[in-house]
Amino acid sequence: MTNVFGTNLVTVSDSAITTGQVTTGSHTTDNSVHLTTNTGPLTHGVYLVQQSGVFHVTCSNADDDSNLATSGVRVSVNNPLFIPIKDPSKVTLSSTAASRVVTFIMY
Repeated sequence: MTNVFGTNLVTVSDSAITTGQVTTGSHTTDNSVHLTTNTGPLTHGVYLVQQSGVFHVTCSNADDDSNLATSGVRVSVNNPLFIPIKDPSKVTLSSTAASRVVTFIMY
């Protein structure tokens, strides 16, 4: 686990932890979605993982239905991505093919 507060472990209460899933659209080049509308603030960040396929992620608050294949970070199947971010509503996801389910935990 990434420790963004230096060498001290910072615990988080269970009420501050949110888990869930979000599904990207079904069009091959026009299928992005925002992770959440929750603006936080988070104390640590967001973990993302997808069970199949590839997805792209950006924190630039891109419009929904943007193609992130050229502007986002490519994340492969079963490779978790941690984003140290305060406002999770800025995270936008896009898959490279049909709709994909991305699982997340944020705190």
